[in-house]
Amino acid sequence: MPPAAARLALIRTHLARLTLLQRFALTGGAVMVIAMLVIGSWVTSVISARVVESTAAATALFMDSYIAPLAQELDSQDALSIGPTRALDRSRLKMAQ
Repeated sequence: MPPAAARLALIRTHLARLTLLQRFALTGGAVMVIAMLVIGSWVTSVISARVVESTAAATALFMDSYIAPLAQELDSQDALSIGPTRALDRSRLKMAQ
């Protein structure tokens, strides 16, 4: 017998010796472990997606409410004047802390 077939026969022999309660417990445990892995990976992917969406929304709100008014003069000029430049530098320094 090839080694794989011998191992399979050995497993079948051991399973045949188990009582019905032991088989049920073994099968139920295996099903629970598989379910935990599947549900855990699904929950992880959902949480990751929500974190990315939340961060994107917060960034868009910040840009819209704070940065956009300071950068309005870029519509008509190539560079910002000193006032908005200093305000942007201050906000960048506050975020770095």
